[in-house]
Amino acid sequence: VSESLAAVTIGGANHLRDTDGKLCINCSGDDSVKPFSEGLAAVCRNEKWGYIDTGGKERIPLIYARAGRFKGGRTTVTDVNGNELILKI
Repeated sequence: VSESLAAVTIGGANHLRDTDGKLCINCSGDDSVKPFSEGLAAVCRNEKWGYIDTGGKERIPLIYARAGRFKGGRTTVTDVNGNELILKI
């Protein structure tokens, strides 16, 4: 997932652990986490996507219907109305 965090599945739920095995980000069974890119990972909670940093802090609100990976400081997301948007970090 990132150099400092790894995705693991426990009891059907996705979680992020650090290199020492400590649970850093606890997700419910319906949450999804995409791999980190440029320090951010797309996460889905309650069918809405947004982004967290490597510390687990929400950096971009979970308000999107779809979310891509960052490349060159940009990514595409889809809002709830189906409009594709470009986000910059």
